[in-house]
Amino acid sequence: MAGHFGGSLKYLNFGFIMSPTGKFETRREKLHKVKRATLSLTILVVGGITAVGCGSSGNGSVTVTQLAPDGVCLKGGVQIAQPGKPTQVVCNGTTGTNGGTTLVVTTPLSAGDGHCSAGGVRIDSGLDNGAGGGTANNGTLEPGEIASTQFACNGDTGTHVGSLSPPAGSDGANTLRSVGGTGTATNGGHGGDASLFFNDGSFGGNLKVFRTGTVDAGFTFPAPSAGELGDVPATVTVDTEVVSKTVNPPSPAVATGSLFSYNGNLWVQDTPTTSKQVTGISVAAGIKLTFDVNNGNTSDILVAKSCHNAGTITAKGTNILVAAALNLDCGEYLGDTGSVVTTMGTAGTTSFNGQSAGNIDVNASTGAFVNQGSFLAMGGNGQSGGTGGHIKIRPEYSAYNSGALVSRGGNSEGNSSSGAGTGGNASYIIIDGKADVYNSGSFDSSGGSGFQGGGNAGSVSLYSGECCGGVYAGSVVNSGSFTSSGGSVDATCTSGCNAGNGNSINFRVQNGALINAGMLQAMGGSAPNGQGGAGGNLDLEIADDSSYHNIDNASGNLELGASMDNSGGSGLAGGSAGGVTIQHDPYNSPKGQEIILYGFTSLDTSGGPGVTSGGNGGQIELFQSYNWNNNLGPGGAVVNYADFSSSGGNASSGFGGGAGHVLLTTQKNYYIPGPRIEVVVSAGAINASGGSGTTGAGSGNYVTLYGTDGVTSTGSISARGGNASAAAGGGANHTQIISDNGPVSNTGTIDASAGSGGGSGSSGGNAYTNLSDTDAAILLAGTTVTNSGSCSANGGNGDSTPVVGGAGGAAGSVQFLSLKGSTTNTAAATSGISVKAGTGKTLGAPGVVEIDGRFVTVNWTH
Repeated sequence: MAGHFGGSLKYLNFGFIMSPTGKFETRREKLHKVKRATLSLTILVVGGITAVGCGSSGNGSVTVTQLAPDGVCLKGGVQIAQPGKPTQVVCNGTTGTNGGTTLVVTTPLSAGDGHCSAGGVRIDSGLDNGAGGGTANNGTLEPGEIASTQFACNGDTGTHVGSLSPPAGSDGANTLRSVGGTGTATNGGHGGDASLFFNDGSFGGNLKVFRTGTVDAGFTFPAPSAGELGDVPATVTVDTEVVSKTVNPPSPAVATGSLFSYNGNLWVQDTPTTSKQVTGISVAAGIKLTFDVNNGNTSDILVAKSCHNAGTITAKGTNILVAAALNLDCGEYLGDTGSVVTTMGTAGTTSFNGQSAGNIDVNASTGAFVNQGSFLAMGGNGQSGGTGGHIKIRPEYSAYNSGALVSRGGNSEGNSSSGAGTGGNASYIIIDGKADVYNSGSFDSSGGSGFQGGGNAGSVSLYSGECCGGVYAGSVVNSGSFTSSGGSVDATCTSGCNAGNGNSINFRVQNGALINAGMLQAMGGSAPNGQGGAGGNLDLEIADDSSYHNIDNASGNLELGASMDNSGGSGLAGGSAGGVTIQHDPYNSPKGQEIILYGFTSLDTSGGPGVTSGGNGGQIELFQSYNWNNNLGPGGAVVNYADFSSSGGNASSGFGGGAGHVLLTTQKNYYIPGPRIEVVVSAGAINASGGSGTTGAGSGNYVTLYGTDGVTSTGSISARGGNASAAAGGGANHTQIISDNGPVSNTGTIDASAGSGGGSGSSGGNAYTNLSDTDAAILLAGTTVTNSGSCSANGGNGDSTPVVGGAGGAAGSVQFLSLKGSTTNTAAATSGISVKAGTGKTLGAPGVVEIDGRFVTVNWTH
């Protein structure tokens, strides 16, 4: 059945389509951050332009002017101008004590160039430090010294549109699970919210969830190096204990050649009466170097140049409850394969608690962190497990890690006869680099398991370009698995048996790319006879900064290719899942950056099943926000091929849980220039239905697909109310597929029917009954509308027994509305469009079907 309605755009200026609230950070004054790519540099790089000129609305050519040393640039530099953009200035840097001068070189590009079709400028920047076989401090930026290469293109509109087509190949096996834990006696846990979004406009960048494809998180590990040990090196070739002294030189004197610490510095006895401060240290393979505490229960050690570790470095104290902590401050840290840094707690017994671990802090204050060994700060096992110590790595430049970092809480080895104990809490693990962070090692900050209770997890974080203010930038590339899960409780526990909570896993990138191919787990622990633990949050974010010297530094893509699970743990009561936030903030430099999930078959935020009640489902939102900061321009598409479930959990003898809503939407700004590319493609199944129960049923929640320039929906959509076996059925919610300025096409099944009631006198649930120009239980609205999928908005059935029976639920409304063309509908058979009233002692209210302003039928049953 087809029809035509001569409507106008005002009919689809839907006030109810709005970006979710609470997602946007408060604006703060930021500094531009610049790429730093070498390992042992000691100066600040003020180069590293990214896509200068891209994003401009001007169509003129790029011009570059060399600047002589003056008050603008003390060492000289370049000025880059393009119509429609502020003039940009890049200054050469100063010479460092151990590095080189920052150089910026520009090369004109002719029309037809592979990077700039209309021509433009190539901008190379880096340090004149001799890297890659070059000559240091010769005033020439040689190929091996280039740290950043970017392009300013003539006539660049700033819109860079990526493909919407999925990669070839078979489906992957990745899933995102943020599911409430199962409740075996009371309630199921609530599902977590999952939000994937651009916090500012993307200028053509798409948000895409694909079932196919993989992520390349490979990187080249730097060649092994003994580092630079300086004028007073300490090479440790036998097991050595470094004692702490209160005077220097020590009195009585120590043996010539012996190491000692004084005021946090490492010294060597040079003569019987004199000493020298050690400038660098190297520990040989198979050798153990132990630092005695010199600051409370901490060993503070400062070495100006390299710390090279091929053996074991540890700390020694006298506190039997907490192992000594180690604070190692080096110019750079180099850990070989097989090396260990450890502050582990010692094991207790079934009647004595395990010792808590000491903290590990490693600062590479003028260089990089390059590690292939292990960092171990686990609490000891015992009657109760000891607490894990934190591991904090803070390099001045890049971080490369392939070793395991572990800060787990210790396990309880108690039992009911010896005095049941609890698992130890873990502490946090963080690598916080000012430049790129590359990791392939596993991180584990899980809570320990226990007989009386599980330990809580610590957080795990990778940060690049975030530290300390200043001018920094970098990417995060990770393929290592991260675990931050709560500890479980033994089944023999009979009271007070609560499991541990998971903690957060955080990736935060400033002005770079975020690439992750490592599995992320932040689950709550299980407790057969207690409360299941809550899952931790997953937070993955790219944030561009504002300009520095009028240069906009653009970030890269956010690409994910591994499973994520932060579900709640099972128990008598299920634990709630944590939330998932995946966000990209192009800020002042929107240039087509994308968010892409590869190989994901499903995103699940369902509530957990329970007995007295099912958990509520969490919401799933994929959206593009408005452009800010006078960067008005098109956003990009929202594309999904994975199956979504935000359903409420079932209850075996109580209330079913309510569903969470599902939202896929582009930015909604009708007055921006440029091509119209803001479409929604929904190809996966969506389930936002309420859970079933006995004494009550959960309600379905709404599903909204909004694309400014069109929507294509091919997957099934369910927003049903749950059924109840001894009470009224749950209410349904609406499904809306809308475009202001483009066509809407649906081929998938849409079910927005209410749930049925059960038991004497029960009523059926009501479907969504509103019908207006902009609303309906099922609404398809666009410039043209094409539908071949079946649509159901039926009322739920109630008890039809005479005298004691209940009412049938009201049916909902179905509306197809085209604004500039016509509606084509081929789903008009009995199973095509159904708005049947629910049956019962009394019949529910009939539903309505409207196509292009005409009421086609009332209570359409066919």
